[in-house]
Amino acid sequence: MILFFLLQFLLVVLGSLRSIAIAKGGKHIAALFNCLSFTLNGVIVFLLVDQNFIFMIFTIAITNVVGFYLAEWIFNLVSKKAGDKIWQITFLSDDYILPMLEITDLHFIYTKLSKDLIKYEVLTNNQEQSQTLKELMEESGIDKYVGIEANCIL
Repeated sequence: MILFFLLQFLLVVLGSLRSIAIAKGGKHIAALFNCLSFTLNGVIVFLLVDQNFIFMIFTIAITNVVGFYLAEWIFNLVSKKAGDKIWQITFLSDDYILPMLEITDLHFIYTKLSKDLIKYEVLTNNQEQSQTLKELMEESGIDKYVGIEANCIL
């Protein structure tokens, strides 16, 4: 009974991690969790033959509720420890900010849309670069932008 409970709980955690990884775009991690959870599922099916039906139903219900939240907590913990994330910041401005961007270590491209309007796309690799860009934008009076997080795992 205890072995069944522990394996079922582990199955829920792995399945939940797989679902979260798929939603967040981590295909390689999702594939790994998929493989592990389906393999473990085979072991659990084998163990079901020997279990009391009521115990089995309660075990599945409890482990699904608790296991999902545990998996989400683990995923968030690992994601935070993975370090900085890459951000793409897009904004419109005149050419005032261009010389300031050129002397930074920021990666950027720009497209001249008209005589007085330029579209900038800047990539920041860490929080320090994001802060540098934020300060440059504030100094240049830029308060409207689009930020897209490159949320990749592996």
